[in-house]
Amino acid sequence: MLCHNSLRLDQWSKSLKIDENNLEFQMKDSKIVANWNMITKVKVGWNKYFYLYYNQSQAHIVPFRAFEDIEQKEKFIKLMESKNKFVK
Repeated sequence: MLCHNSLRLDQWSKSLKIDENNLEFQMKDSKIVANWNMITKVKVGWNKYFYLYYNQSQAHIVPFRAFEDIEQKEKFIKLMESKNKFVK
């Protein structure tokens, strides 16, 4: 597992799990599992967020604070580069 963190964003509790095959977003009342094939590109915004795009108008936003440390964030970037998803 590359990342498994719980974060508090606004009024929703969210959990994020990332591995080589999937991303899993767990909210209070729902869960979304996205295979990497569903992600068309990943961009960095405001040097604070990763935008994981499904198409031109839909994306998940993952704040840098979702990662426990810089090493975990760097592993995520390397995974995106290995999957040719990361747009710098």
